[in-house]
Amino acid sequence: MSSIEEALNYFNLGESALLTDKYDEAIDHFTRSIELFEKVDSDILSKHLEDYVNAYHKRGNIYYKLEKYDKAMIEYHKAIEIDFNFTKSYSNIGNIYYLQKDYEKAIMYYDKAIVSDPTFTLGYYNKGCVYYDMKEYDKSILEYSKAIEIDAHYIVAYNNRGNVYYGLKEYDKAISDYSKFIELEPNFQAVYYTRGNSYYLTKEYDKAITDYSKVIELDPNYILAYNNRGSIYSELKDYEKAILDFSKFIELEPNQAIVYTNRGNVYSKLGEVDKAEQDYKKAKEVGVVH
Repeated sequence: MSSIEEALNYFNLGESALLTDKYDEAIDHFTRSIELFEKVDSDILSKHLEDYVNAYHKRGNIYYKLEKYDKAMIEYHKAIEIDFNFTKSYSNIGNIYYLQKDYEKAIMYYDKAIVSDPTFTLGYYNKGCVYYDMKEYDKSILEYSKAIEIDAHYIVAYNNRGNVYYGLKEYDKAISDYSKFIELEPNFQAVYYTRGNSYYLTKEYDKAITDYSKVIELDPNYILAYNNRGSIYSELKDYEKAILDFSKFIELEPNQAIVYTNRGNVYSKLGEVDKAEQDYKKAKEVGVVH
């Protein structure tokens, strides 16, 4: 077996070990692969440069998973040293800086990833996340929009941009983004919930109820949907349904004072004073900080 064949064999062994989370074994294989790649004639190596660079990158990924970020950085920088346009390593260096809340450096490396590949949607998406954390919401929207412009099916960008609009109280825009997400992925309960909240705040109660009901259909234990749907039923004076929803919430999570208060308010409106007082008393009990 030639050196290049051995190098590729060890690389593949490293890939297999990585897939089964055998990190030490994977590191050993990638290390051996790198050693063998470095002994290969440059003309032959040029034909397998991506595998060579990937051996460093994937070894970096292992250190990243193990939260050994300094070692991961060394591997990613080595990959970039070999291939100045190795987008994934720039991106992962940005991720490390993001985790460390060094936002300026994170953006710098995401920009490097984008320069190396202007169609790299993850780079724009990650920049959007950084700007969101920095509370620079206009810039965050811009980056999420760039990701969507490149890939109209990039669903997480719709969700996150929707969340920015929601925080800015631009509920119609938030609803539009959540709706696009749902069109692409119709079985993710959390987005129905946030769209339901947007409908609730714009007083489109029927649509909000529909969304909260969908959340519950997808996840019967999604307690917040019961509380919010119950609150709408209460506003619509559909008190029996409101009580059913608040009671279901309490069945699933008996230690939230606000829901006892909400149910107590409904009992009060129905003139069921004893039940209302019991709920108000329970709200005080569970609301006490020990």
